[in-house]
Amino acid sequence: MGELVLTLLDSLPDAEPIDPRLAQRAASGRTADAVITCLNAVDERPRQASATLRDAQRSWRHLHSAERRLAMDAVQDGLRFGALLDELVDQPSGWPGRYARWLAHRGGPSVAGQRAAAPPLGRIGELARYLNVERRVAEAFAETFGPRSEAVAIALQQRASICVRAHGVSRAALASSLAAEGIATRPGRWHPAVLQVVGRAQLEATEAFRRGTFDILDEASTVVAGLVPDGAHVLDLCAGAGGKALAMADRGCRVVATDVRSAPLRRLQERAGRLGSTLEVVERSAVRRGYDAVLVDAPCTGTGTWRRHPERRAFVQDLDALLPLQRSLLAEAFERVRPGGHVIYATCSWLGAENDLGDHAQRQVPVGEAFGCEGPHVQLDPDRHGTDAFFAAVLRVE
Repeated sequence: MGELVLTLLDSLPDAEPIDPRLAQRAASGRTADAVITCLNAVDERPRQASATLRDAQRSWRHLHSAERRLAMDAVQDGLRFGALLDELVDQPSGWPGRYARWLAHRGGPSVAGQRAAAPPLGRIGELARYLNVERRVAEAFAETFGPRSEAVAIALQQRASICVRAHGVSRAALASSLAAEGIATRPGRWHPAVLQVVGRAQLEATEAFRRGTFDILDEASTVVAGLVPDGAHVLDLCAGAGGKALAMADRGCRVVATDVRSAPLRRLQERAGRLGSTLEVVERSAVRRGYDAVLVDAPCTGTGTWRRHPERRAFVQDLDALLPLQRSLLAEAFERVRPGGHVIYATCSWLGAENDLGDHAQRQVPVGEAFGCEGPHVQLDPDRHGTDAFFAAVLRVE
């Protein structure tokens, strides 16, 4: 890991130069103010980091589109590499100094006083510095991945590709349609309906999006939805905005979707309407029993989504609060499914404690080999699969 910190600039991904005039303007003034204000707010309220980023983007209407894109790149890379950026300035001065060093790396005004090398911290310290996380999180990371830790860390620090799931058309037809609108794609590796978008794209502005021929969903989530048997009567117990529920409905499943939060369920209904998908959205109090399958995409730390949500590393939620909730949802799923049915338990987390099935472990149905995974469950990781880190297990109900 030390070699990564000794070549800090090379550790920053996607270092394509930006327009020199934009870089010069962004070194101070409104773009710099937007970036530094946002990052300071994340530091002050790490528990609300995701909401802070959403609020910041809404407040950037005074920035031109190129300035907004640069500002978001700077914020996200700052959250990925804040500790490394500190090593690149002789006298770190908080986010102003880190932002100046980042902008210089992208072709902006040069910054004097670059350090030649960072002091060694030991393996855990180097992981913490590279991932920009607390030492306790780096310790858990090393315990989970062992000798693969460095490879996974490098993969987690890259920007995630945007993935789309073809709906009502073949993947090839969708690729041709998007290409006609100037958007290049490549086939997903693990699911026949998935395309990866090459580079950046305004997908929601496309005619293909308006026609409802695709949904935006990471390939790992599409794989997890695929673990539910075709045509099953399935309850999505923690549906959120419904990406997996819609993927299951596309495969002929009779989907009942619920969540304790009403706002994501409204978003799910909007997505279903655009796609023309048929599913039932109900309040938690209206959920019945006797389903063929229950999907529990459990609330979790979200450590597996750090590529696309780097702000989530600012606060890794206390497991003492999360684990009882996850266990109670798993117990409820077993109560809702019929005898002979299945519970699919999933998290977008690499933390072992969140993926410990306890007494239910012996009920696992082998599913891992199809995705190059070891053991009876699926563990998708960014280094081996190019997806978010996702855990999923299929449990048989007796």
